[in-house]
Amino acid sequence: MSCRGSGEELEQEQHDLRRSVGGESKRVRQQNGSITAPELTIDQNLLVDPKLLFIGNKIGEGAHGKVYEGRYGDRIVAIKVLHRGSTSDEKTALESRFAREVIMMSRVKHENLVKFIGACKDPLMVIVTELLPGMSLRKYLVSIRPNKLDLHVALNFALDIARAMECLHANMIIHRDLKPGTH
Repeated sequence: MSCRGSGEELEQEQHDLRRSVGGESKRVRQQNGSITAPELTIDQNLLVDPKLLFIGNKIGEGAHGKVYEGRYGDRIVAIKVLHRGSTSDEKTALESRFAREVIMMSRVKHENLVKFIGACKDPLMVIVTELLPGMSLRKYLVSIRPNKLDLHVALNFALDIARAMECLHANMIIHRDLKPGTH
């Protein structure tokens, strides 16, 4: 098991990312008091052709967008469609968050994390990942009721989740939405 993106490689990528956004010194204070960094640039190699995306049934929803089952070319994928925002400041903040998420997902790889396939910015802000078969942990736990989860199975689930979180934390990423219903 490996966690790509840690150690010296991480330090170099963080340096490159800071340099690509102009570092801390070029942040701009907005009229509303918020501070924004210059626009992050998403590498063109990370972008997918929106003409090859087909969005199917909704499989999840969160504060920042909706997740759909879909297709990218001949692959079945998960497609996260992010909210665009309604005000100029909101749009800028959401586009910056989108760029950070795309850059982060493209750099971190681990067997217990979904694989990043690509993203597109127009006409929608979309992140495309592998679609894992099966169901969320929450649905699984409900499906086995009234039985309890076997201790060894529970420990394996916990270890898999911990290893994925360890990889994220080694890359200075905090998930902030870990729950049994997360797909």
